[in-house]
Amino acid sequence: MTTPIDLRISCLPHTWLIDLDGTVLTHNGYLSDNDRLLPGVTEFWQKIPECDIIILLSAREIIYAENTLNLLKKWVCDMITQFSVYPLVNAFS
Repeated sequence: MTTPIDLRISCLPHTWLIDLDGTVLTHNGYLSDNDRLLPGVTEFWQKIPECDIIILLSAREIIYAENTLNLLKKWVCDMITQFSVYPLVNAFS
């Protein structure tokens, strides 16, 4: 049995760091051409104030970036107004 948490967030703008795979989209769905938005994501996104910044993180290779962005724009385009891609070099490759 879990205990409810009384979470109070200030009215100042926030930055959200959210991993894509398994949190927003199906885990490894892009590998089998089966990317889909997970249940509850749309409702969660709608509760984030417009002044907040959402940073989506992913370990997906850059070759999947365009398709991933297109899917996100299709599913949450009315909730997200700007997309930018900042690929990072994998220090371990």
